[in-house]
Amino acid sequence: MQKFWTVIIFLMPTVFLVGQEEKGNGPDYVSLSYFGEKVFHPGISTALLWHKRISPEQGKAVLNLEYGLSAAVYVHPRNHMGLQLKPQGGYFVTLKKGFEVGALAEMGYMRRFYQGEVFEVNDGNVQQKRLVGQNAFLYGGYIHLGYNPTLRSARKIKWFLRVGTFWEYPFNEGALMHPAMTLGISKKIIK
Repeated sequence: MQKFWTVIIFLMPTVFLVGQEEKGNGPDYVSLSYFGEKVFHPGISTALLWHKRISPEQGKAVLNLEYGLSAAVYVHPRNHMGLQLKPQGGYFVTLKKGFEVGALAEMGYMRRFYQGEVFEVNDGNVQQKRLVGQNAFLYGGYIHLGYNPTLRSARKIKWFLRVGTFWEYPFNEGALMHPAMTLGISKKIIK
């Protein structure tokens, strides 16, 4: 139950910003997605995203910068639960019909919670320990494919697929690579 409340508290800040409707300094999009560590270890990710058009709208393509703060949680069955908090940013080219291609980089904090029971012996007393895990630095990169009709129409939803890797450091005195995939939607939260 403590893991559940940790996850809820970790992801709550996005809930307060979903209803924002005025343009200002707040985020432009909120996203919700399936996050698969090694693709098939299920998880969920949410992000607050700021969007900036770099090139003027002319011709067939528009260059965009998107950056934000993402939180993710995933479960590696019979091993651990991972919790991530990471700033991210990337450049995307949006074609005239709304198709999008780009690259994204991230780095941040990762906490893994071991799923097995952990006991500690202290002065001859055996005690069960809760929420035992490991802190790590993470960094990674993704290829982004998507469909973004929000730049040229009144539609407020865009979808994306991101495939890439993130590295967890330290892990056994080195870095551990995790292939990952994200499939989700972003909702425009400003007019």
